[in-house]
Amino acid sequence: MTVKKDSRFKGTRGVRTGDIAEAAIVERIKAFMAQGKTREQALDAVSQERKVSLQTIKQIADQHGL
Repeated sequence: MTVKKDSRFKGTRGVRTGDIAEAAIVERIKAFMAQGKTREQALDAVSQERKVSLQTIKQIADQHGL
């Protein structure tokens, strides 16, 4: 029996690639903050590194309590 892949899930095994990218962003924010940067500096650095808007990075950080 074959399982039809859901078109929303572009990644493997039903994990959304957006969730993977979000987890990677959270890890980068934590890494920058571990280096002694302030929250704002860390968010700004990640937004430039990932070429994602600062507002989006802030939303992700807020969701994860960073």
